[in-house]
Amino acid sequence: MLDCNSKHGGDMKFMVIGGSHRQNSRSSRIARHIQKLLRDEDAVRHVDLLDLADSKLAFWDEGEVQEIWHQLSERLVAADGFVFVVPEWHGMVPPKMKNLLLYAGNREFAHKPCLIVSVSSGVNGVYPVVELKSASAKNNHLVFIPNHVIIRKAEQVLEAIEGNSNADNYLSKRLDYSLNMLKEYSLALKPLRHCAFMSPQQYPYGM
Repeated sequence: MLDCNSKHGGDMKFMVIGGSHRQNSRSSRIARHIQKLLRDEDAVRHVDLLDLADSKLAFWDEGEVQEIWHQLSERLVAADGFVFVVPEWHGMVPPKMKNLLLYAGNREFAHKPCLIVSVSSGVNGVYPVVELKSASAKNNHLVFIPNHVIIRKAEQVLEAIEGNSNADNYLSKRLDYSLNMLKEYSLALKPLRHCAFMSPQQYPYGM
């Protein structure tokens, strides 16, 4: 899949986040498929999967931080890059996904790349991409890569994926290309995070 001839070496860790509240949702199944694609790569050391349907994280309150968040924070900190697999609910990102972004800050996300994979049961899926790219990285300095993937008519796509069919060859190629781009951004940004000048402490909240 990831066929770039980069010579940077491989010790990368990724986290795939399934943004649906529902157990065994389409988004969760696609997230597991993406986890497998990344795990199959020699350059990737570890791929963590966070399914928000299983998360017990309470809704964010500025005055209270749960112990469960500290555990989750360490998992986010360990990742060099992310894949957000986000269903489109009424043209919006689901609340649990937004809640995670309220908790996570520079420590977890700053100068780390993220690929958005939007999931729609119909023919839309654009709105989660727009919402995330426009309103979710101001304070945490997450870096959304230029590419994103929209999976439309998700049930049909899952039938092809889980049946090991090449029915949607274009989508498979697009997903491979986008994961390849995520890998290269992860390699490029990793040394940047150790540059003192890039510390978010001086201007932690963007503009």
